[in-house]
Amino acid sequence: MLPTMCVSVLAAGLTTTSLLRLAPPVPRFAVRMSAAADSAELEVDAPAPTEAPAAPAVAADPFEAFSATFNDVCYSDMFLWIPRYKEAGFSTFRFEDFIDGRIRRIMPTVRLLVLHAAAPAVFGAPYSELPAMLGFEKASQLDKAYSAHASKQKPFEMGLPSLFDIEGPGAIGGDANKLYEGLQALARSKGGSSGDELLQRLTDTVEQTSALTCNMLAASKLRPKSLPPLDAEQASVLKGQEPDAPITPATLNAMPLLDAFAKESLDGLLSSGASDPLALPMAKVVYVHARRMFDEIIFAESPPVELRGSPLCTIGERVEVLVKPKMYYELQRGVKKLRF
Repeated sequence: MLPTMCVSVLAAGLTTTSLLRLAPPVPRFAVRMSAAADSAELEVDAPAPTEAPAAPAVAADPFEAFSATFNDVCYSDMFLWIPRYKEAGFSTFRFEDFIDGRIRRIMPTVRLLVLHAAAPAVFGAPYSELPAMLGFEKASQLDKAYSAHASKQKPFEMGLPSLFDIEGPGAIGGDANKLYEGLQALARSKGGSSGDELLQRLTDTVEQTSALTCNMLAASKLRPKSLPPLDAEQASVLKGQEPDAPITPATLNAMPLLDAFAKESLDGLLSSGASDPLALPMAKVVYVHARRMFDEIIFAESPPVELRGSPLCTIGERVEVLVKPKMYYELQRGVKKLRF
């Protein structure tokens, strides 16, 4: 039996009134006597409407704020992977004229691209401003300093000598200590985090993103059957877009197969520890740009493409690829010209 609350008002001609209380909150009752001696008036305030429970908050995408600048740098850096050949002669002989510029060590190449593109997310400033902030005269010096730092995190690799050991993408020779000193000075000037914390954040973002990207690209060699569905999905989503259109968070959300593939690759990448929140979306953007710009990314047979290492299980620093750009990008780069 439901509980009741009885309110009785004794007045001429008015019987006892019972009000039923169904559920909390308890409604407020007020009795107001009229001015007339022979009358009484009962006033009942209506219960306040029950508010609908608030919808759970959706976590903001940490990449969205940096998506536009990341895409711009990613595209412009990757576009430079397409070499511009020139007519060579005895008066202009250069050793590199006889090296196929489409061949590069993929891990160091992707690492520098991510370093450049991720600078606003890590430092709050574009990479063009970073050398001066860290005490370097040129961006190339900072490139080499970070490459030297990253190489210390990797085990030594045996392999046959390569032209890249002389000069080319991935050549190191940078001053890692100057990088450490620059980060310490920057941290002191900004207050808050230390130089070590800033270095760790930079390393986590760049190394996880570049390693994840390379693992995804290496699937063309290690798991070729996984590519056709991904390529079909990408072609469908990008249909009608400009060849240099940014790969936005909305674009990535329309590619569930890519997301599942990237998350599977991320699980295989990390043997321990948490992933950087920017690594997954950034790696997907670089991957989509690469698959759109190049017809093929062919991995060399030596050194072998193997996923190993800890804490990041990824391909080696010496793994080489041949990138074959699509005609549109070759024309834009000036490699080819249409003749009518």
